[in-house]
Amino acid sequence: MTPVYPLILAAIFKLFGVYTKLSAAAALTFNALVSALTCTPVALIAYECLGAEQAVSTAWIWAFFPYAVFFPMERLWETWLATLLIAVLCWLVVRRDARFGLGFWAGYGALWSLAALTSPTLCSGMPFFVGYALYRLYRKERRLMLPTGIFALMFAAGLVPWTVRNYEKFHHVIPLRDGFGMALQLGTPSAHAYHWQQNNLGPWHSDAEWNEFQRLGELAYMQREQRLADAAIEQNPRYFITTSLRRALFLWTGYWSLDRTYLSEEPMDLPNIPMCTAFTVLALMGFVKAFRRGQPWAFVFASAMLSFPLVFYATTLERYYRRPWDALMVVLAANAFRFGHRKRAKVHVWQEPNLVLEGVGSASS
Repeated sequence: MTPVYPLILAAIFKLFGVYTKLSAAAALTFNALVSALTCTPVALIAYECLGAEQAVSTAWIWAFFPYAVFFPMERLWETWLATLLIAVLCWLVVRRDARFGLGFWAGYGALWSLAALTSPTLCSGMPFFVGYALYRLYRKERRLMLPTGIFALMFAAGLVPWTVRNYEKFHHVIPLRDGFGMALQLGTPSAHAYHWQQNNLGPWHSDAEWNEFQRLGELAYMQREQRLADAAIEQNPRYFITTSLRRALFLWTGYWSLDRTYLSEEPMDLPNIPMCTAFTVLALMGFVKAFRRGQPWAFVFASAMLSFPLVFYATTLERYYRRPWDALMVVLAANAFRFGHRKRAKVHVWQEPNLVLEGVGSASS
C-alpha cells in the first residue's frame, strides 16, 4: 500500500492502542468525518457547473447518499480520503474564477502527489483534470511550458521520499506500490469459480500462500503471481475477456450472479443492483444533458470516470473501488434533474470573465 492511510492508522494506534476497540472506533470516526466533509467540495463543484440552487440540493444528496454513509463505516481503507481528494482536485480546475498562476500549478502538483500516495488509481484522472486546466490557461494566456514543468516537478518531488524508502527496502525503483501481479492473479480464477474474487488465493486468507510470501519475499512473490496469472490468461484468453466484461458490468450495475450459493455470501447484492444501476443511469442522463448544452466539464468527468476502472476490469475489484468517483457521479446525477430553468446567456464554465463581456448582465440577473 501507499503510505498516507497506513500512517493515519499508525497515528491512531499510537494514541489508542494497536487493534483495540477504541482504535477501531477512532478509525471509523475518521472515515465518517472525511466522507461527511466531502459534501463541501461536491457542493462547490455543483455550484461552478450547475449553479447555486443545484449546489445546495447536490450537497443534500451527498449527505444522505447511501454509499457515502454505509461504506465508510464498513471498512478501514483509504477510499474515503481518496474521495475527498479527488473532489477537491476536480473543484480546483472547474472554478470559474481560477487564474491558474504559477502558485496554483505548484500547489496542484503537490496535491496530486498526495492523492497518488493515498490511492494510486486516482492518477488515472490526472491527465483529464490537468489537461482541462491547461486548456483553460491556453485560451487565456497561450503559455503552457512553464506551468506544466512546475506541476510535473512538484508532483515528482512529492513521490521522491516514498520512492527512496522503497529502493532502500527492496533495492528496486517502486514509485508507488508493487501489487499488480497479485491483483492480476486474484482476478484470473478458474472457470468453475462462482464469485468475482478468489480471496483464498491471497496470503491473507491462505496459510500456504502466506508461507510462500515469507519464503520468497515480497517482490519475488509478486513476480511469481504475475507469471501464474499470465499463464492462466494465455491458456484461456476467452474466459479472461468474458470475466473482464462481467467485472465491468458488476462495477456499474452491481450485478454478478443470482446463483443461490453466491447470494448466500453476498446477500446485499439484491437490493444493491437496482440502486447501483439507477445511480449509473442518472449519471449518464446528466452527462447527456451536459453534452447537449456543450458543457466541457462533463467530458472531463466522464473521461476520468471511464478511465479509472480499466485496470480493475483486467485484475480484481471490490464494490468500494468505485466510490472515489461517486462524488462526480452525484453531480452528474443532480444535473439529470435540472428542469424548467430560465434561459440564460450562453456562458461556459471554461470561459474567463474578460472573454465573456457580452450577456454577462443578463446571465447574472
